[in-house]
Amino acid sequence: MLIQEDLFQSIIYKSTKNSTLQNILKNLRATIGQCRLVTLPCLPNETLSEHTNIYNAINKKNLDLAEKAIQEHIESFQTILKEKL
Repeated sequence: MLIQEDLFQSIIYKSTKNSTLQNILKNLRATIGQCRLVTLPCLPNETLSEHTNIYNAINKKNLDLAEKAIQEHIESFQTILKEKL
């Protein structure tokens, strides 16, 4: 699951075509990766569902829906991380 998570995020980062953002996110990846080791095993189905929602919103070019889906994904991540730490 971590490999798919990395691939999904990599595609999203690269699609921005914003080198500054890509560099910032690349630097954050190590920290995010450590946190994901704690959270991802707890949420494999939820993570897949959240990624599907993000992808579908982007595919529809619905920026508001994409933003909402990304925010929900981040909040889910934060909730589990707080519970596990």
